[in-house]
Amino acid sequence: MLVLHPIGSAWALYSPLSERRVTELDEKLHELLRVLLAMHVDFELGDETLMAKHAGVEGAKLRVGRALYDAVVVPPSVTIASSTLKLLKELADAGGIVVFVEKPPHAVEGRPSPELDELVKRARRAPSVSREALEEALRGVPRPVVIEGDPNGGVLYHLRREGGSLILFLANTDRVSPRKLKVGIEGAWKPELWDAVTGEVRELGAAAEGGRTWLSLELPPIGSSLLILHPGTPAPEAPAQLEVKEVELGEAGWRVRRLDPNALVLDYCCYRVDGEPWRGPVPVCRAHREIASRGVGARFALRFEFECAVDPRGRSIKLVVESPHLYEVKVNGRPVEWTGSWLDPSFRTAEISELLVQGGNVVELRGIVGVEPELEPIYVVGDFGVEARPRGGSRIVGEKELVDASDLCREGLPFYAGSVKLKKSVEVPGGFKRAALRFGELNAALAEVCINGAGAGFALFPPYEVDVTALLKPGSNEIEIVLVGTLRNLFGPLHYAGGDPAWIGPETFSDAAHWTDEYVLRPFGFKGAKLVLYY
Repeated sequence: MLVLHPIGSAWALYSPLSERRVTELDEKLHELLRVLLAMHVDFELGDETLMAKHAGVEGAKLRVGRALYDAVVVPPSVTIASSTLKLLKELADAGGIVVFVEKPPHAVEGRPSPELDELVKRARRAPSVSREALEEALRGVPRPVVIEGDPNGGVLYHLRREGGSLILFLANTDRVSPRKLKVGIEGAWKPELWDAVTGEVRELGAAAEGGRTWLSLELPPIGSSLLILHPGTPAPEAPAQLEVKEVELGEAGWRVRRLDPNALVLDYCCYRVDGEPWRGPVPVCRAHREIASRGVGARFALRFEFECAVDPRGRSIKLVVESPHLYEVKVNGRPVEWTGSWLDPSFRTAEISELLVQGGNVVELRGIVGVEPELEPIYVVGDFGVEARPRGGSRIVGEKELVDASDLCREGLPFYAGSVKLKKSVEVPGGFKRAALRFGELNAALAEVCINGAGAGFALFPPYEVDVTALLKPGSNEIEIVLVGTLRNLFGPLHYAGGDPAWIGPETFSDAAHWTDEYVLRPFGFKGAKLVLYY
């Protein structure tokens, strides 16, 4: 199906004094396209200039180049081109389907046209941009794909032909609810399910009925399926599994090992300018505004205080400062030596384990306001645990050997941005034909699953499931899960009350209206992990 793009109407309505009417036209077009997508109607947008050069009527269809369309839909508009009117009249005279939606155009090339009015009278009409009105107006238009089980239109599809085969991609745009679908493709096909992550190809069973090939699919939230359909009679759908057993892995009691340095964020400080009394502690972003307002050449100092509840000796503990060449840096009154970097070349590191004490510690930065001053939080990284406290009161603590995997932020890793390895032994009954490890909820960039020391695969997308059939054995099994973290809890935004907004920009990190002195962290871990055994 072809949807005529109303760009000509937009130019006819445009005024530099007010864009309101063009905006309304655009909103109507977007509304129409959203409804058509929700109806699972395959359509493309038609450009009148290109149509004037390359379009023609073939039988009761419109051809544009190599594309052939069963119907033309004209969205709410005010004018069309004379070449478009000619095409639409020829299509209607040949018995083709022309649909005018809501308010039809009344002009051709910007001038009133009785000829257009006559075409509108004998064409199909959709009195509103609603699903009901469009379903009625498009009744009888061929649909290569029919999707059942998606009443809200959250599933989108893309269909293309490759030689004699079809490629069908379906995506569930709903972030919360799964979809159990029945998909009917016009014709007789042998469907294959292609896993775009692993490269696995699996033949799917289907049923041939009413001139279509029907197959059942379940799409998890934000899940998708890639299908390749070859000509032929489909294999019958496989019978449902007779029995399923689940072995809960639980959240508590996982042995843990960090694979990267832990991090303590220091984003509150005391400050002073030009020898004035110390102020604070305040967020670094607030100190930055106050110091920068004094102008180029002003001398300033920052004091970051934190507690180390463990003996720092014998541990690897480093200070991280962005562009430290701009400052004089001391830890507990002693200068530091920059020897490496962390995450980024500008994030320089200095070993400070010998400069720290068990108890209170102070990092002091002194500098001069430059042309483009930029004061940022600093970090302490190394082999330790962290207890997050409000107003920059977080402290270094000892590490745990056993943790609750539901949220490692509460287990000494609130600002951690690396990977962590979790292990647990579990007893598994025998006799299963297939087995999978499934996460009920996964809060990490991804999870790598190993069984008895061998890699089974990765969980990246819902339903967060990894096939472990080949590695799982009856009896005792060692389950190993490597969670890969993100930079969110390290770099923030860490103080936006209520959690991250829909859109994050530079202002989000210092928004005073939404600021909270508490640390707003995203969970890091998993819930509801289980082994699913099929018999």
